[in-house]
Amino acid sequence: MATRNLRVGSRGEDVKEIQRTLGITADGIFGPQTQRAVKDFQRENNLSVDGIVGPNTINSLSKTGSNVEQQIKDFRSGKTNVASSTPFVSRIPEKEEPKKKAPVPVPVRDTQPPVPQAGNTFTTPTAPQTQHTTPQQPQASNSDDVLLSEVIKRNQDSYNILTPEMQTIVNELSNVLNKTIESGKVINPNIEFTPTEVSQFLDQATQELDPFFQEQIGQIREDLDTSISRLTQDFERGVSEAEEPFTQGLKDQSEQEAQSGLAFSSERNRRQGRALTEQQQRLDSAERGVGRNIEDLARGTERRIGSSEFGRTSIPNLSKFKATSGGFQRVGSRTLFTPDGQLKGTLGKEQEVALGTRAKELEGAERKRRILNTSDL
Repeated sequence: MATRNLRVGSRGEDVKEIQRTLGITADGIFGPQTQRAVKDFQRENNLSVDGIVGPNTINSLSKTGSNVEQQIKDFRSGKTNVASSTPFVSRIPEKEEPKKKAPVPVPVRDTQPPVPQAGNTFTTPTAPQTQHTTPQQPQASNSDDVLLSEVIKRNQDSYNILTPEMQTIVNELSNVLNKTIESGKVINPNIEFTPTEVSQFLDQATQELDPFFQEQIGQIREDLDTSISRLTQDFERGVSEAEEPFTQGLKDQSEQEAQSGLAFSSERNRRQGRALTEQQQRLDSAERGVGRNIEDLARGTERRIGSSEFGRTSIPNLSKFKATSGGFQRVGSRTLFTPDGQLKGTLGKEQEVALGTRAKELEGAERKRRILNTSDL
């Protein structure tokens, strides 16, 4: 028997000896199946149920192994008709006489070795019949293959409705997991990230997405500059085009009044004054229209890209003109738009959401990668 404590992950001939005594496949690897058999043995022999083969468990197993070996020797020599077995071995059910040839059922545990039964004959226990015979479910491997058999047992209907291709994938994945456990590894189920790692995910998301959003901001700012430039140019072009007809009209009117002897009359002055006032009103109306259009564009841009980004945008002033008898004179300029200064911007909010989503995707990918990583048991 073993001279050391054995637990999940242990390997060697002493593990095989324990497995043979417990009546399970002896492959020398202490896996989940072996641990379960050890716990069952400890429970039935009033030992501490911890799944570890220590001195007390080894002592009890030694007695059990000796009793079973002696019973088999006596039975083979014809000295004894074995009617019962040790408490642990007696857990194995008697074989029922088969009525018909039935499909091989799926074993939940490793195949048990032959156990002496009453009637001077050796038989191997048969698992209960199952109605789900198609498609054939995978057999447990020689190692402690508890993963696939237990999962299928708990999800029988779900497994049966899978296509053969999907069942093959499930079986292959299970084999990979089983081999991982057999090699003394455990799949990491609990993943926690440090604040530094979470910050790194966000930094990576920013590096990936920031160029896109900066490009969007640049395009919006460029569109605003183009629109304002066109509006101001159209306004000044309109002023310039209206100046010549206005001054020519005043000149023609003065010549007509001079020919009529009214060059210095008060009526002439009133008519000229009315002409200047009407022209000034047209200039002011055009200026207000352009100013409002530019203000609306600027306000929409600030709401879109936010005040911080909008602060880097230059909004030109609009020239003011005064109508005189000699033409139109520039008399200063007016500020077209004063930013709010406190707006986050819809694009900024979209960027925050996109960064958060991408950071979560990166975190999820890293979590999946770590889950598939293995560490020592």
